Amino acid sequence: MGSKNLKAIAVAGTGAIKVADPKGFEAAVQKARKKVAANPVGGAGLKAYGTEVLVNILNQIGSLPTRNYQDGYFPEANKVGGETLSATLLVRAKGCFRV
Repeated sequence: MGSKNLKAIAVAGTGAIKVADPKGFEAAVQKARKKVAANPVGGAGLKAYGTEVLVNILNQIGSLPTRNYQDGYFPEANKVGGETLSATLLVRAKGCFRV
């Protein structure tokens, strides 16, 4: 497709997406939620610091997209990580929609 200069495929519709096995899907969702809640980052970390809790973790393993994805490490990531933002800017915590 790239050789044809195709940039995107767009799909629009009004129909609902049907899940083949709704009970199985719900069971998988609940299992995943339990795993996330049991993990210190996914459980307490996300609740306390939001998604930004991942900034320092990703930076430590060299996976923080930096300089337009040219690098995976940002020397000053700790200044924009969830822990710092929470300590310096957070006025009140507000949960994510539908979590």
